[in-house]
Amino acid sequence: YYGVGGSLVLLFQSRLNYTNAQADNAYAIWSGLCYCAPLLGGWLADSYLGRFKTIGIFSGIYLVGLLVLIIGVLPRDLTDASGGGAAAARRTTEALVYMGIYTLALGDGGIKPNVSTFGADQFDTRLAEGKRAMESFFNSFYAAINCGALISFTLIVSITQYGLPWLGGTDYRFAVGFSIAALFTAGGIGIFLSGRRRYKMMPPTGSVLAISLGILCQAAGKGLRAWRMRRGWVTAAAGQEEDGSTSGSSNSSGS
Repeated sequence: YYGVGGSLVLLFQSRLNYTNAQADNAYAIWSGLCYCAPLLGGWLADSYLGRFKTIGIFSGIYLVGLLVLIIGVLPRDLTDASGGGAAAARRTTEALVYMGIYTLALGDGGIKPNVSTFGADQFDTRLAEGKRAMESFFNSFYAAINCGALISFTLIVSITQYGLPWLGGTDYRFAVGFSIAALFTAGGIGIFLSGRRRYKMMPPTGSVLAISLGILCQAAGKGLRAWRMRRGWVTAAAGQEEDGSTSGSSNSSGS
């Protein structure tokens, strides 16, 4: 995420000729989706797939998104033999870039909400030793996240901005930078999957999100029914008062 996000605005401006406002807007939409997609990933893990399967499936989706993005940022004059011109090359790049980053966002939605909780599942916190082990795990986990962010915003951002002379220079700067992120991602996925026989697998027990939405829907339904009943009572009372006033007027006229 950080490896791509740190260079995305620069990519929009340099390869897609976006203005600052357009680039910032495109980045904000993508980043917002990355933080909304975990609702889907968490729901699938809790309700149907379990955390391990969800992480594994969406990690593959994440990696596919990175590969599509890398293909998208390759120089089109070298990879597109159709000779459609600069405008056609930019449209191809734009389509592949958006396909890649939004596939990546979908994959992120299955990883982000489940990795930390899956790690917590491996420890028995009823024991003091289990509590200490879980604390150590989360210390290492968040340290690794921060180290990844540091590498992304220094090494990868530097490569995507200036390129490497022995790896294509500035023409391939984004492809090289994102390829480094893809290699780290593929390595992490491989390490994670290699330990599948040692993990403690928790079966799906139902989504808290689905339960909460169900409660909200029930409450809304009851509130709507109560509102309709009150409205009916008010209408009936108003009708009785109108009938009473009409009857009174009739009696007065008869007298």
